[in-house]
Amino acid sequence: MVFLQSIQSVITIILMIALGYFLKKFKWFDDNFGKSISSLITKIALPASIFVSVLK
Repeated sequence: MVFLQSIQSVITIILMIALGYFLKKFKWFDDNFGKSISSLITKIALPASIFVSVLK
């Protein structure tokens, strides 16, 4: 059960990376987008994700 859950998490991350790659390739994002989204993830999304994981 835990193995399948870890595989699902890895597949989700790979899909998000692929989506970002293709959106950048098709010029949906400019060069400054990477800096702003990185800041958003490290300051908001990552702490929220850790908090939710601790509650589970």
